[in-house]
Amino acid sequence: MLTLLVGSYNKPGVSGLKGYLFDQITGKVHPLDGFDVHVNNPSFFTFEKKDNLLFCVSEMNVDDSSVFRLKCDKNFLSFDPIDIQQLGLTGSPCYVSACKNYVVTANYGGGNVDFITLDKDNNLSNRITIYQGKATGSDEKRQNAPHIHCVVISPNEKRLFICDFSDDSIVYVDIEKIVSGDNVTYRHRVGGLIRLPAGTGPRHLVFDAKSLHAYVLGELSGDVTVFDVSEQKDLIPKQTINADKVHERASADIHLSPDGKFLYASNRRQNDGIAIFKVKADDGTLETVGYQTTGRHPRSFVITPNGLFVLVACRDDNAVEVYKRDTQTGLLELIDKIKDVNNPVCVKFAPSQT
Repeated sequence: MLTLLVGSYNKPGVSGLKGYLFDQITGKVHPLDGFDVHVNNPSFFTFEKKDNLLFCVSEMNVDDSSVFRLKCDKNFLSFDPIDIQQLGLTGSPCYVSACKNYVVTANYGGGNVDFITLDKDNNLSNRITIYQGKATGSDEKRQNAPHIHCVVISPNEKRLFICDFSDDSIVYVDIEKIVSGDNVTYRHRVGGLIRLPAGTGPRHLVFDAKSLHAYVLGELSGDVTVFDVSEQKDLIPKQTINADKVHERASADIHLSPDGKFLYASNRRQNDGIAIFKVKADDGTLETVGYQTTGRHPRSFVITPNGLFVLVACRDDNAVEVYKRDTQTGLLELIDKIKDVNNPVCVKFAPSQT
C-alpha cells in the first residue's frame, strides 16, 4: 500500500492536506484514519525520504505565505504536530523542492526563488532570494508581472532549473555558487539562461531517469519542448510538440511514466484532460498517441511507481480521479473517484520505505 497525500485550496477550518492508502495493484483507495494536518492552501509539497520529512508551501498572499516542515513517521502515515515548523516566504509559493541540507521554493506572486538552508536538526534556517524573475513576455495580461512556476533540482544535484513564466525562459543556477560551507551568498542569474519562444509561459519541467533528456511544458503555448541534456548538464532544445489542441493557454502538469516510455501533460479550462505521448527510445523525442478527457481543471496528477495507475486532481470537480493505465499503449481508463476533497490541486505518493 502506498501513502497518498492530496493538497488543496482549503476553506477556513478545513484540513488542507488529506491522506489515503492506495493499493497500486487493485487501484483501491482507503482514507487514512486519524490523518489531520491543518495548513492553509497547501498547493504543492515534496518529501525528503532520508529523515522522513514533508516540505509544504502555503500559497497565500505576500504577507502570510510560508513553507512548512513536517516530521513524519517512518511510513509517512502520520505527522507530529509538535514538530511542524513554519518559515515566511516572499509571495504565493506554488512549488517546493528539497535536497540534503536545503529547500527551494518558486514563488508565483513574488516572482522569485527562495533558497532555505536546513540546520543539523533539519530546522528551516536561513532564507535568501537567489533569483528575481522578469516580466518580458508577450502576453499583456498573463505575463505583465514576474511569475516563477517551478524550481527543479537537477538529477546530479548540482544545479537548479527555474521556469520563469513571465520571461519565457529556463534559468539555471549552479548550487555550489550559492552555498559556501554554511554561508548562503546572494547570486542573480548565476549559471545561464535558455530562451523559449515568446508566449510559451514555461510552467513545469521534468528530467528522464537517465538525465539524457528534459521536457518543459508551456502553460500559455501548450507546447512540450524536448531538450537533450549535455555532459555539462546544459539543456539543448531539439523538438517542440503541442499538447493543447484547443489553444486554451492553460496547460498545467507534466510527468514521465516510470519506465520512461510515455509522457503525459495536462490541460485545463477547455477540453480538460491529459495529452499522451510516446517517447522514442533512440532520441527522447515525442509522438502523440492519444488524449484522455478528465474532470474539470486537472492541475496536478501522479503516476504510481509500478506505472499501472494515474491519479488526477480535478480542482473544479472537488475530486481525484483514478485511471487504469495500459503500460503498452500508454492510454488511460477511468475506474474510480475520490469525491471528498475540496479543490484538490496537488497529488503525490510518499516514498516507499521498503
